[in-house]
Amino acid sequence: MHNDTDSRMTLTAGGLSGSSAFMRALACAALVAIVPIALPACKSTVCHLPAEPINAESLAGDWYIASVYGEEVAPLLQDGGRTPAITINADGTIAGFAGVNRVNGSVDAEMLARGEWVASSMATTRMAGEPGMMALEQKILSALQSADTVMHTGGSVVLAESGEPVLTLTPANR
Repeated sequence: MHNDTDSRMTLTAGGLSGSSAFMRALACAALVAIVPIALPACKSTVCHLPAEPINAESLAGDWYIASVYGEEVAPLLQDGGRTPAITINADGTIAGFAGVNRVNGSVDAEMLARGEWVASSMATTRMAGEPGMMALEQKILSALQSADTVMHTGGSVVLAESGEPVLTLTPANR
C-alpha cells in the first residue's frame, strides 16, 4: 500500500510512481547514467538501432519532426510555436507543416518497401516568418529532399542521406 510518506517507487509503462521528489531525482540520475551504456548508438533523438521492416503502409500516419541534421527541433520553437509535422499516406503522398509554411509532396511508395526514400519536389505555401523558423523550415525541406533511405528504429522513423541521419520523426498520435 502506498501512502504520502512512502519513498518507494515503481517503474511502470507510464513512468515512475512514488511520492519522494528526492527518490524520483535519484532514479532519473540513475537512468541518465545507465541509458548511454545500454544504448551507445543513441545521441539525442537520433538512434542507430536495428531497422524494422518498412513500407508505405507502416509509415502511414502523422509524425512530428523531432530532429533535423542531428539538431533537436523542440528547443528551436518559439513560445507557443507549433511543432513541425508531416502526414505520410499509404499511397506515398506527404502533407504537413514545416515550421512556417504548409508542405506537400510525395515519396515513391514502391521504393519505400526497399528502404529507399525517393521524394518528389516539395511544394510549400509562401508565407514569411521569423528568421530562425525560416531557417529551420529550409533544413526540414532540404532533409526531405536529400534523404535516400528510411528506416523504423525503436518506434521512430529516421530518414538518412548516405547513411547519416538527416530527419527523425516520432509518432504524433500513436
